[in-house]
Amino acid sequence: MARSWVRETPILSVDNDFREAKGRFPLIGGCNSMILLSRTYMASTTLSLPYPPQGVAVTGTTKTRRVEEIVVVSAILCLFQVLDGIFTGIGMARFGTEAEGNLLLRALMDQIGYVPALIIAKSAVIGIVITLCKLSSQISWLLWAMRGVTAVYFLCAILPWSYLLLL
Repeated sequence: MARSWVRETPILSVDNDFREAKGRFPLIGGCNSMILLSRTYMASTTLSLPYPPQGVAVTGTTKTRRVEEIVVVSAILCLFQVLDGIFTGIGMARFGTEAEGNLLLRALMDQIGYVPALIIAKSAVIGIVITLCKLSSQISWLLWAMRGVTAVYFLCAILPWSYLLLL
């Protein structure tokens, strides 16, 4: 898929009588923006090409930065899931399944054991995070929600287990 970009490099042309201008100004060196100046009138046109001209470095656009942030937030949330799974496993070995605060996960642990239950639960959540990562490029508020979930998860899952296991 072609990348959309805009590079603005002005070409200035001062013309005393704008009506006399033929409107034909060369685009030098792959520039895609032209500004015409006159005493009483200023016009600007910007063209957007699907690809940059040769030798033009394309820097990060807002969309590119947003995608990078989505990937970083999703990676952090997945890392927190893995850490929570490890901390919960250590906690279950040390304190028993009664230490688990999630009643559904505790019931699953009692049925099939804490290691398989944690693997199933954390794998499902990581799958959901990856799906949300893909959807967040289309749904604008989802990135904010994922940021919030990441912060809450750190405060309510990672920090408490860290505290309990360091005692």
